[in-house]
Formats: sequence, C-alpha cells, structure tokens
Amino acid sequence: MNPNRIDPAYLPLFINHNKKFYEQWDMSLSPMVLDWDEPSAAVKDAFTQFSPDGFATIVIDFHGNGGKLPTPHVWNGMPVIELINNAANFHNAEQTAKEMSSSIPKSTDETPKYYFFRIVWTSPNQVISAISRLKEMRPELDIEVIDAYNFFHFYKTTLNKK
Repeated sequence: MNPNRIDPAYLPLFINHNKKFYEQWDMSLSPMVLDWDEPSAAVKDAFTQFSPDGFATIVIDFHGNGGKLPTPHVWNGMPVIELINNAANFHNAEQTAKEMSSSIPKSTDETPKYYFFRIVWTSPNQVISAISRLKEMRPELDIEVIDAYNFFHFYKTTLNKK
C-alpha cells in the first residue's frame, strides 16, 4: 500500500475510497498496512477517518533510507502499533514460539504489554501449539490471544491510562 508515498493532494481521494469499502464491510481498523517508513502525521490523520479503531503497520525499507517502526501510541483516538511479521511463515510450533519470544523483551514493569503478530495460512491448532510452546519457553509471560478489535480496544485503554 505504501500510504506515505501518496501525494498529500490525493489523500482526500484515498480517504473517500477507503471509507466506501470500510463502511461496506463494516470495518473500522486497519490491521496490516504495508509501508516503507513509520506513518506520517498526514497518513495517520487520513486513517483516523475510516480506521478509528486501530492501525498496525509492517515497515519494510525497500529504499535504503532506514525505515523506522512506529512507536506505539494513540493518534487522535486511533491506536497505532507495529504488525510483527517474523512469525508469519509457520514451519512448526517451536520455530514460531522462538520467533514470537524474540519479539517480546523481558520486562519487570507490571503494565500490560501488547504484541500484534501477523500469522497467515496457519490453522488454529498450529497457533495454539505455538502459543503453548511460547508459554513453556517464557513462563513469566501472561499471554492472552484475542481478536483484533478487542486487542486494539485494550491496547488503547492501557496507553490512555499512562
């Protein structure tokens, strides 16, 4: 998608186009936005118009400019977070659990932490086995797998309490 590459003059067209389809499909979040850098203020402003419940991005710097991941935050009411892509290619539970674990830093802070992983073409049983293995590897983690809408709701609520 690369919304950062959209000329600002065309952002209203981008908003209207997406509003139509988000309304048609009763969507209010964007769980996988592909881009070459963290979203600009103008891009986040645009997404708040049709995706107020959440925005997650995979940043892949194809241009060699040092693409930066977004710092987790709430932008004008819209939660913004990285979509972690390293566990997307499921080979087995052990490998996927290791990939997830490497994305979750150790923490002594009691504030809930949120990690949004991209998992595709993977059966629920495979996800369950990977999460079970992750819990064995990292017993200090209190892991809860939830749907995207609740994820963004709880994430936003937690960030707003800080």
